[in-house]
Amino acid sequence: MVANNEMVIGCLNKIHEEGLRIPKDLSIISFDDVLLSISLNPPLTAIAQPTKEIGAKATNHLLDRLVDNTKPPQTLIIESNLVVRESCGQCLVNINQKKLKGEEYE
Repeated sequence: MVANNEMVIGCLNKIHEEGLRIPKDLSIISFDDVLLSISLNPPLTAIAQPTKEIGAKATNHLLDRLVDNTKPPQTLIIESNLVVRESCGQCLVNINQKKLKGEEYE
């Protein structure tokens, strides 16, 4: 699990330097999902944050507090989404399931 997109680059460099293969030898998952995720080889599994929703809720809360500074701070929980791509071992499970069923796979 890599905490952010900048760390992904260093992690991938080290993985390739060590001669490891993704996802055959290990899986890699990043927190945050950006266009870079689908451009990598293999495409990167990521936890996607709803950035527009986070920004909108934070802005609304800030504006509410500017209008009425007696409003207390809030803790909001906004769900994220796991986007499974080829950098995750789950892809190997899917391929093996297709093999067992006699289906085509890449």
